[in-house]
Amino acid sequence: MMFWKDRARKAQAKERTPRAIFPGTEQFAAKVHAAEKLGIGLAFVILAILLFPPSGISPGSEYREGAVSDKQIIAPFEFSVLKDDGRYEAEKKAAEDAVPPIFTIDSQQTTKYMARLAALRQAVVAHDEGRSRALNLSKLPDVKLSEETQAVLATPRTGVEVVEAVERFANQVLETGIVRTKRLAETAAYDTVRMKSEKFELSVPVASLLDKSGVASRALAEAAVLFSKSPGAASAFVEVAGRFVDVNAHLDPGRTAMERARARDAVSRFDGVVLQGEKIIGSHERITSEHIKKLRSLEYYKRDLGEKTSRFERSLPYASKFVITSLFLVVFWAYLHTRRRRILAERHMILLLAVTSLIVLALGSLVMNVLRLPPFLIPVALVPFLITLLLDDEVAFLAGIITTLMIATLAGLDLVFIVASLAAVTTGVYTVIGVRHRRQFYRSLLFVAAAYVTAIFAAGFGSKLPGSTVVLSAGYGILNSFVCVLAAMALLPVLESIFGLTTNIKLLELSDLNRPLLRKMMIEAPGTYHHSIVVGSLAEAAAEAIGANSLLARVGSYYHDIGKISKPEYYVENQRNARSRHDKLSPTMSCLILESHVREGVELAEQEKLPRVIRQLIKEHHGTSLMAFFYQKALEIDSDAPVDEFRYPGPKPSSKEAAIVMLADSVEAASRSLTSPTPSRIRGVVTRIVENRATEGELDECGLTMAELTKIRESFVPILISIFHARPSYPEDVKKKENGDIGKEQTEKDRYQY
Repeated sequence: MMFWKDRARKAQAKERTPRAIFPGTEQFAAKVHAAEKLGIGLAFVILAILLFPPSGISPGSEYREGAVSDKQIIAPFEFSVLKDDGRYEAEKKAAEDAVPPIFTIDSQQTTKYMARLAALRQAVVAHDEGRSRALNLSKLPDVKLSEETQAVLATPRTGVEVVEAVERFANQVLETGIVRTKRLAETAAYDTVRMKSEKFELSVPVASLLDKSGVASRALAEAAVLFSKSPGAASAFVEVAGRFVDVNAHLDPGRTAMERARARDAVSRFDGVVLQGEKIIGSHERITSEHIKKLRSLEYYKRDLGEKTSRFERSLPYASKFVITSLFLVVFWAYLHTRRRRILAERHMILLLAVTSLIVLALGSLVMNVLRLPPFLIPVALVPFLITLLLDDEVAFLAGIITTLMIATLAGLDLVFIVASLAAVTTGVYTVIGVRHRRQFYRSLLFVAAAYVTAIFAAGFGSKLPGSTVVLSAGYGILNSFVCVLAAMALLPVLESIFGLTTNIKLLELSDLNRPLLRKMMIEAPGTYHHSIVVGSLAEAAAEAIGANSLLARVGSYYHDIGKISKPEYYVENQRNARSRHDKLSPTMSCLILESHVREGVELAEQEKLPRVIRQLIKEHHGTSLMAFFYQKALEIDSDAPVDEFRYPGPKPSSKEAAIVMLADSVEAASRSLTSPTPSRIRGVVTRIVENRATEGELDECGLTMAELTKIRESFVPILISIFHARPSYPEDVKKKENGDIGKEQTEKDRYQY
């Protein structure tokens, strides 16, 4: 007996929370929980803003020509319109190509050539004046003139005339510039070139450029005119010009590149002006190339303005979105705090709400900011689908509304999107309530698609949108309904597993009586199995009567006594004779054995990976109720026996479904023990048990009202009457009754209904 007592104490100690052991731990745990919820909220707000950053600041924004704008954009300030990138580059290339090659005249070389001619003239003049007997060309050692030319130059007056004529010719051609060759690759694509000197800059046709051969041809023509009657002088003129006049103009690649760069930079980047307050593009208007230019110009100026403004000014758009998103969360928190504190108290449920909404926000950002698709493809109905199936339909309704408004606010979407999305959210909640089969999702698909079409047509034509735009948007809404349903079917089992929640679909799978655990109970504890099936029918009817989850109540009833499988012979429904195993045990030991079936049931449920809600129901289905039969036996032995040792360890039922299972379990056992189960007796037993459980405080934490308890009681009675109805006595029964056997048999049963 001491072994069982120690085991019970350890189990109770395991159930105790840390705050019962360490003083002050309750306040600390509350602060930690509050900090966790605040952290989840802050993380949600930050991620939402990052998914929908302030417009015009997000990098890599794109606009597709031919697409339909999802919102109206008004110029917030005056700005110039940027030219299209292709056009701008083409204009810069044209400006660059318009700059011809630049040749620079080397004044030093010009001076050098003219100085040599001056030296030649001095030598010829000196000879002509008789100051030298022979023509002295010693000062020009690098010049080799023919004897015929020297003879002409030595001729009085003629030599001076020839040299002076060459000087005039040289001054003329050197001033316009002489190039090495005019057949350069750099000049092939140009008709003119620019010739620059210290005194002037002029444009020269390429055909008019002088190179060495051109100078020679021009010298011949000049000589023919000047010395038409003196062939010798003409020949001397040509030879002297060829010897003393050389290249003095060279292609200047550096200056050419600089001038071309200057021409590129001089091309204007802008093409027109948009005034402050001017409409750039309207909502649902088809985007043209002009719109794209203006939109990109606006983004360019916003980014440039962001670089010039202070850090505080740049943070204002983010701060605004932070406040707006936080306000939405405050509204949601206020609702949960008022109506759904159970959800607010569970960290994993809050995390589920945040993750579900963030999934839709991320998909919305993908649709709007990356793929640049219409907003009607944002799967907002996914939020009510998932939250209705995993948590609560009212919470799902509000979460869907807030997610819709959050996306519309962060992305700047119009009324048509809001109306259509709210219609889809409302329809989505309504159509998935009570879904038990995956095929029922297709009904939701049709209803959500119809809601999208109706709302888009009504709001679209009300906003005077073009018919083609409305029809296309309705098509996107239909496609969106398909996406929502498929995504919900794919995400549902994943979220179930991660957050430990249970949907009706999962419960329906667990209700299969051919599951190994239920078959094992049917074979090893057949009485308990039959009792669980009957309790399931009672619980299901009661849950339907008050609007609770009838499927959870039924499935929870199937598994509530699985802990009896380990020792089925200690429970009266499995005993095959009138004598009980408890006759040889003390009341305390019997109490410990009965109590253990709750703990062992929870352990078996964990081994079988049953959902958390089923494990909780197994733990709570007896609450802290008293095992009255054994307590009375203990009082017969010891009048001071402590009553707390004969109570189940609890906890009390925390949900309506757990309370219903507790009541159904009790009334089924009590009705079975009736000697003569007439309708009035059954009603009396049911009424007494329901009232006792309520007055004992076992139902204080489940949220049941007195009106609901009345409905539960009334739902039990007809089922129990139909099961335990009176039947005519057969001959064998009459003989047993005469011998008093039936009364004895029933008395033995009454003793062990616990």
